Amino acid sequence: MHRDYKDYILTNLAAYPGIVEEESVVQKINSMLRALEAAGMDSLVSNFCDNPDARDILFEVWIGYLLLANHNIENLFYEPKGEPRPPDFRFSIHDVHFDVQVKRLHNTENEMTKLLFRRECERHLSRIPKPWFINFWVSDDFERQNLNEFFSYIRENVESFETATDLRVAVAANQYVWKKDNKLLVRFSFMRKNGDAPGIWPGVIEEFGTEGGMFRAVDVAATRKAVERQLKKSKRTLTRTVSQTQSNLVIVQAASNLWMRRNTMSDVLYGSECISTAMAQDGTWMQRQHHTPGGLFDGRRFSSICGVVLVPHTATPIDDQFTGDYFPNPLYLNQIQRHPKPFDSMTFCILQEWVNGSPWKQLIFAD
Repeated sequence: MHRDYKDYILTNLAAYPGIVEEESVVQKINSMLRALEAAGMDSLVSNFCDNPDARDILFEVWIGYLLLANHNIENLFYEPKGEPRPPDFRFSIHDVHFDVQVKRLHNTENEMTKLLFRRECERHLSRIPKPWFINFWVSDDFERQNLNEFFSYIRENVESFETATDLRVAVAANQYVWKKDNKLLVRFSFMRKNGDAPGIWPGVIEEFGTEGGMFRAVDVAATRKAVERQLKKSKRTLTRTVSQTQSNLVIVQAASNLWMRRNTMSDVLYGSECISTAMAQDGTWMQRQHHTPGGLFDGRRFSSICGVVLVPHTATPIDDQFTGDYFPNPLYLNQIQRHPKPFDSMTFCILQEWVNGSPWKQLIFAD
């Protein structure tokens, strides 16, 4: 008899807009988790159940469920055993083997502050004998020098804070704020753990935008650094040599399409698109598209990755069909043409300079 995961869904996805409010959505996710459990992907289901903020894990659950539904896929494993750093998914289609990493990308404006805040939270608060999680949001005005002062404030006032037992209440309440020079720098709340293990640990990290909910103009350089961090993590697990029978993919979804769209990912991976003019031999002026150096797929830094698939922000974790844009690594154009698609609706994003005189002419190109 399959377990019922409804309580985990209501608790661990309380910060995900539009999920816990809809009974049909909760039931769909419950069915997905049961299907994965039945297929032997217990560790993926456990990761979902054990994470107090399972928004990112839900993306993995969705990808795993869609892969499971593809009847052409064989030998599907989640984090296959026997390797120190396994990929998220491994499977085969016909005679081609796939290793896949799955990532969600968050707003890059405060990405480093978020990572630092989480790490310092663990260092400063994990020894406090309270069986709590701390949920937090950090303003763009929060700086490194604020860290010690904020955590000192938490330690000195820990006995005055109240906890919630339901994450939905804890996140919605945003019970406490911390200000400096009349600027709101941190919103936070506490939730009691299911068990009695002592130590205050990071819980839900709310989306990182400005206080008014507005996002700044896309900073391609900052976005490139954020994507680069994820590709560096991914290539540690994608160690098999790319060939006509081996495909290594990274599937990503941005938490907001306000800062990561198709053209942004193209600029991140291939260099920013530019238009230059030059005089032809007959004296006429012609325009030529090209990309500036510095894209992540320049050179061989990520030679173990044959492509990045960007899932649009509008895709939801209960969609029955996958949508995504495939950005190939130019090193492997010939091999990729021979790889079957793990998802029928993947669209290739091909640069114009790759097209002339090549088999890519036969593909339907992205806009």
